[in-house]
Amino acid sequence: MRRNDWEKRFELIVEEYRNKDFEWGRFDCLTFANDIHMAITGNPLADDWLGGYSNPINARTEYKKMLARFGEKSIVDGIDRRLDRYHGNIPPIGSLVARPQKENPVIGYSLGACVGRHFAFLEGSGLYFLKPRGDDICWTIR
Repeated sequence: MRRNDWEKRFELIVEEYRNKDFEWGRFDCLTFANDIHMAITGNPLADDWLGGYSNPINARTEYKKMLARFGEKSIVDGIDRRLDRYHGNIPPIGSLVARPQKENPVIGYSLGACVGRHFAFLEGSGLYFLKPRGDDICWTIR
Protein backbone atom coordinates (compact mmCIF):
# COMPACT_ATOMS: atom_id res chain seq x y z
CA MET A 1 0.00 0.00 0.00
CA ARG A 2 1.32 3.42 -0.92
CA ARG A 3 2.39 5.78 1.83
CA ASN A 4 0.50 9.06 2.16
CA ASP A 5 3.66 11.02 1.28
CA TRP A 6 4.90 8.61 -1.40
CA GLU A 7 5.27 11.32 -4.05
CA LYS A 8 7.73 13.33 -1.96
CA ARG A 9 9.66 10.18 -1.01
CA PHE A 10 9.72 9.07 -4.66
CA GLU A 11 11.10 12.45 -5.74
CA LEU A 12 13.81 12.24 -3.06
CA ILE A 13 15.00 8.85 -4.36
CA VAL A 14 15.04 10.11 -7.94
CA GLU A 15 17.08 13.13 -6.81
CA GLU A 16 19.44 10.91 -4.79
CA TYR A 17 20.18 8.77 -7.85
CA ARG A 18 20.16 11.62 -10.39
CA ASN A 19 23.93 12.19 -10.24
CA LYS A 20 25.11 8.96 -8.63
CA ASP A 21 27.68 6.95 -10.49
CA PHE A 22 26.58 3.41 -11.26
CA GLU A 23 28.16 1.08 -8.70
CA TRP A 24 27.44 -2.65 -8.55
CA GLY A 25 25.67 -3.60 -5.32
CA ARG A 26 25.21 0.00 -4.11
CA PHE A 27 23.82 2.10 -6.94
CA ASP A 28 22.71 -0.22 -9.71
CA CYS A 29 19.38 -0.69 -11.46
CA LEU A 30 18.12 -3.30 -8.98
CA THR A 31 18.97 -1.17 -5.94
CA PHE A 32 17.25 1.75 -7.69
CA ALA A 33 14.07 -0.29 -8.25
CA ASN A 34 14.21 -1.58 -4.67
CA ASP A 35 14.65 1.94 -3.27
CA ILE A 36 11.77 3.25 -5.40
CA HIS A 37 9.48 0.53 -4.04
CA MET A 38 10.67 1.24 -0.48
CA ALA A 39 10.03 4.97 -0.89
CA ILE A 40 6.51 4.43 -2.20
CA THR A 41 5.34 1.61 0.09
CA GLY A 42 7.75 1.50 3.03
CA ASN A 43 8.61 -2.08 2.10
CA PRO A 44 11.50 -3.40 0.02
CA LEU A 45 10.81 -5.04 -3.31
CA ALA A 46 13.85 -7.25 -3.57
CA ASP A 47 16.12 -7.03 -0.53
CA ASP A 48 16.46 -10.79 -0.84
CA TRP A 49 18.03 -10.34 -4.32
CA LEU A 50 20.54 -7.68 -3.27
CA GLY A 51 24.04 -7.81 -1.90
CA GLY A 52 27.04 -10.01 -2.31
CA TYR A 53 28.21 -8.47 -5.57
CA SER A 54 30.51 -5.60 -6.47
CA ASN A 55 31.27 -6.15 -10.16
CA PRO A 56 29.47 -7.59 -13.19
CA ILE A 57 31.08 -11.02 -12.84
CA ASN A 58 29.98 -11.70 -9.28
CA ALA A 59 26.68 -9.87 -9.93
CA ARG A 60 25.95 -12.42 -12.68
CA THR A 61 26.90 -15.28 -10.34
CA GLU A 62 24.61 -13.94 -7.59
CA TYR A 63 21.81 -13.35 -10.09
CA LYS A 64 21.98 -16.96 -11.28
CA LYS A 65 21.90 -18.14 -7.64
CA MET A 66 18.81 -16.01 -6.97
CA LEU A 67 17.04 -17.35 -10.05
CA ALA A 68 17.69 -20.91 -8.88
CA ARG A 69 16.80 -20.13 -5.27
CA PHE A 70 13.43 -18.62 -6.19
CA GLY A 71 12.70 -20.83 -9.20
CA GLU A 72 12.56 -17.93 -11.63
CA LYS A 73 13.57 -17.76 -15.28
CA SER A 74 14.43 -14.04 -15.23
CA ILE A 75 14.26 -10.86 -13.18
CA VAL A 76 11.02 -10.08 -15.00
CA ASP A 77 9.44 -13.29 -13.70
CA GLY A 78 10.65 -12.42 -10.21
CA ILE A 79 9.06 -8.98 -10.32
CA ASP A 80 5.88 -10.42 -11.89
CA ARG A 81 5.43 -12.50 -8.73
CA ARG A 82 5.68 -9.38 -6.57
CA LEU A 83 3.92 -6.65 -8.58
CA ASP A 84 1.08 -6.31 -11.07
CA ARG A 85 1.96 -5.67 -14.69
CA TYR A 86 0.75 -2.47 -16.26
CA HIS A 87 -0.78 -2.82 -19.72
CA GLY A 88 -1.16 0.53 -21.40
CA ASN A 89 0.79 3.37 -22.97
CA ILE A 90 2.19 5.41 -20.07
CA PRO A 91 2.13 3.84 -16.60
CA PRO A 92 1.46 5.89 -13.47
CA ILE A 93 4.34 7.86 -11.99
CA GLY A 94 6.39 5.63 -9.71
CA SER A 95 5.76 2.47 -11.72
CA LEU A 96 8.75 0.21 -12.25
CA VAL A 97 10.07 -0.51 -15.72
CA ALA A 98 12.27 -3.20 -17.27
CA ARG A 99 13.79 -2.40 -20.65
CA PRO A 100 15.39 -5.28 -22.56
CA GLN A 101 19.09 -4.57 -22.91
CA LYS A 102 21.26 -7.12 -24.66
CA GLU A 103 24.34 -5.18 -23.56
CA ASN A 104 23.54 -5.84 -19.88
CA PRO A 105 25.86 -8.73 -19.01
CA VAL A 106 24.02 -9.58 -15.81
CA ILE A 107 20.24 -9.60 -16.16
CA GLY A 108 19.59 -8.61 -19.78
CA TYR A 109 17.39 -5.69 -18.73
CA SER A 110 17.78 -2.21 -17.35
CA LEU A 111 15.41 -1.49 -14.47
CA GLY A 112 14.00 1.97 -13.98
CA ALA A 113 10.97 3.99 -12.93
CA CYS A 114 8.30 6.07 -14.60
CA VAL A 115 8.78 9.76 -13.77
CA GLY A 116 5.98 11.11 -15.96
CA ARG A 117 6.20 10.92 -19.71
CA HIS A 118 9.73 9.52 -19.42
CA PHE A 119 11.43 6.62 -17.70
CA ALA A 120 14.49 7.07 -15.49
CA PHE A 121 17.29 4.50 -15.82
CA LEU A 122 20.57 4.47 -13.90
CA GLU A 123 23.57 4.14 -16.17
CA GLY A 124 27.16 5.32 -15.94
CA SER A 125 27.11 8.67 -14.21
CA GLY A 126 23.51 9.08 -13.14
CA LEU A 127 19.94 8.83 -14.31
CA TYR A 128 18.97 9.02 -17.94
CA PHE A 129 15.45 10.05 -18.83
CA LEU A 130 14.21 8.19 -21.89
CA LYS A 131 10.92 7.97 -23.75
CA PRO A 132 8.92 4.74 -23.41
CA ARG A 133 9.44 2.03 -26.01
CA GLY A 134 7.18 -0.75 -27.21
CA ASP A 135 9.32 -3.47 -25.59
CA ASP A 136 9.30 -1.94 -22.10
CA ILE A 137 7.71 -4.01 -19.34
CA CYS A 138 5.98 -2.02 -16.59
CA TRP A 139 4.59 -2.76 -13.14
CA THR A 140 2.41 -0.65 -10.90
CA ILE A 141 3.19 -0.22 -7.24
CA ARG A 142 0.08 -0.17 -5.07
